[in-house]
Parts: sequence; structure tokens; C-alpha cells
Amino acid sequence: MAELAQRAFAGVNDEYFEQVFAEVYARHLSYSQLVELEKLSANDGVQRFFQALLQAELAGEPFDDEALMRQMNADEITEILVFAESNGGKALIQMQPEINRELLEVSGVLGEALIRQYIQQQKALMLNDENVETQSSETMPTTRIQTL
Repeated sequence: MAELAQRAFAGVNDEYFEQVFAEVYARHLSYSQLVELEKLSANDGVQRFFQALLQAELAGEPFDDEALMRQMNADEITEILVFAESNGGKALIQMQPEINRELLEVSGVLGEALIRQYIQQQKALMLNDENVETQSSETMPTTRIQTL
């Protein structure tokens, strides 16, 4: 199953995921909050914090923020605190459970659509049927999730 998913997602690039995820965030945060978060997240300390958080999540390990903070300098810790205490940071923290739930649902729908598209492509190839229109791997599904 993992290889099937890998083949189905082969044509999906980072920009596509960024666009899909940005739409979810935009439904939960205001434009000014998103702009603020974009500016503040460019700081090295915030980048380092989120990279460590992502690595722990992908590894299935608990995130040890205290250990990370001991490795950071005062400027990096200040950047993280400014991010967390900003209007956008507070809104993000408050809305994160809802955003995560919606991202999970969007990802599931997207995955199903990509697998269906891949299966249709393979069916057309196997049947060698000129009447079955195949889509290129560059064409991404346009499945959208409405706010639940």
C-alpha cells in the first residue's frame, strides 16, 4: 500500500501542498494574523523550533521543548516568545486543534483523489483503451473541503 501511495503522490510537489494547507489556515486565521505569522516565522529561532517539532512528530517521538530551549541562545528564545505572544501566535495556538483536524481531513480526501486518479491512469494503460482519457501526473485533483 505504501508503494501505491508513493506512486500516486509522485507528481505532487511542495507548492501544491503549501497551497492546499494555506487555504485551511486562511479559513481559521485573519489575513493580518497570517501576515504577522509569516514575518515572525522567518526568524532563525522560530525556524529552528518548528524544525525540531516537525522532526519529533515525523519520528513519532514526544517533543522535548525544554531540551531544545537549553540549546538555544537568548535571541532565539526571544524570537520564539515574540512569535507565541503575538496576535497571530495566540490565534494559531487557539485554533491549532481545529486546523489540525481539518488538515487531516483534507489530506485524506486529497490522498483518495490522487489514488483514484492513479488507478484510472493505470486502468487506461492496462486496457490500452484510446477512449479512456488519461491525466498527466502534473494535473492535481481540485478536491476542496468546505469548512465543517
